[in-house]
Amino acid sequence: MPRLIERYLVREIGAVWLGVAVVLVVLFASFSTMRLMAEAASETLGLETVLRLVGLRTLIALEMLLPLALFLAVVMGLGRLHSDSEVVALRAAGIGEGRLVVAVAWLAVPLGVAAGVLAMEVRPWAYDMSYVLEAREQAESLVERIRADRFESDGDGERVIHARRVDTAARRLEEVYIYRRDGQHRDIFIARSAVQPAPAPGGRPILVLEQGSAYRFEATGRTRLTLDFKRLTLHLDETDAAVGYKRKAAATAALAASESPDDTAEYQWRLSRPAATVILALLAVPLSRSTPRRGRYGRVFVAVVAYGVYYNLSSVARTWVEQGTVPPLPGLWWPHILAAVVLVALLYGPFRRRA
Repeated sequence: MPRLIERYLVREIGAVWLGVAVVLVVLFASFSTMRLMAEAASETLGLETVLRLVGLRTLIALEMLLPLALFLAVVMGLGRLHSDSEVVALRAAGIGEGRLVVAVAWLAVPLGVAAGVLAMEVRPWAYDMSYVLEAREQAESLVERIRADRFESDGDGERVIHARRVDTAARRLEEVYIYRRDGQHRDIFIARSAVQPAPAPGGRPILVLEQGSAYRFEATGRTRLTLDFKRLTLHLDETDAAVGYKRKAAATAALAASESPDDTAEYQWRLSRPAATVILALLAVPLSRSTPRRGRYGRVFVAVVAYGVYYNLSSVARTWVEQGTVPPLPGLWWPHILAAVVLVALLYGPFRRRA
């Protein structure tokens, strides 16, 4: 009998979780699409790039959306059972809240494992791909983003370009100065003009310099190379140099070996996703309590507030670790420990019978 009840609860909550997850993913993807389309209008992002970035950002968000969907599904699903007096009937049959916790755990534990895989493997891959896409798109639309008589930087100072005149229609620059930092080298290019041909499908974006000179310096300032040229081709999609090191795209093993506070925070965030998923799902069990006929979803607002507090505390803990305010221990773990203590108090403490 208890096994039958658990299967019934898993089926009921699982159906709600699937529906909520689909809604959350669609809403997130729609919101990301609108934001990226607005960026596309001002930063000349192509439609294909926008769609790929939406897909990658949605993959990144799954580690948060799927556990949140389960949390809401437990609150809504068990809230319906409370409202329809089914929980009262279960108690009369000798089936207490412990069985509800076990049923939720059957869903929470596998989803916690999936959230861990998403955080440790899929998330860094998706971030890496999105950084590369953005860098490549910026390289392909270089001329469109340059304004005459202004120094244009790529944001990290890896490349700075200045042009006296810009012909966007012809994708042509006049009186060009380019500074490029490449590892231990510093390159300077001075050219009478530069043209950016439209890249062929699958081709690399390039910038063709005409009538100029090139200089290479060591980091100490010593000149290593001087070159005069009539025509010089620069490749603009050196994505490793353009993207640089990004901790969100770094491999989990590399983060584990790092002593940087930023890397430690990112590593512990990924590592905590399974625990956060399970704690959230189980916390939804006491938060779903309500009296019969009070309303199926009367506790959803309280649950959303509780989730907001939990998430914000986790974000604060992450920021403190990044800033070095909090050492790696307790690091990001204290909000999860606090939530676990609250969970035990709600399930077995003085509030366990309160509806």
